[in-house]
Amino acid sequence: MHVSIVGSRSITLPPGWTEERGLSVIGRTRVDASASPGDGAKLSLCSIVGAIDIVVPRGARVRLDGFSLLGSRRVDVRPGDGPEITIAAISIVGRLRVTEA
Repeated sequence: MHVSIVGSRSITLPPGWTEERGLSVIGRTRVDASASPGDGAKLSLCSIVGAIDIVVPRGARVRLDGFSLLGSRRVDVRPGDGPEITIAAISIVGRLRVTEA
């Protein structure tokens, strides 16, 4: 599990990654998940008065689950024939943004 509390953290996932977890509390986390993931790739993330930015491979098929409470979740990815990635995200007075490489 990757944790950022009152600070910032940058994480680069290796090729073939399948499951990662992260928590950002009054902080900022950047997850570079642009390396080709393995089958069943899943990110489980929580942002509490913080921000999480995720970079996925171009053309990834992103499935977003979870909820926001006075926060935001945004996916700026044009789906294509890339890998399928499930993101389970909770945003409480925080922000989650998914972009492509």
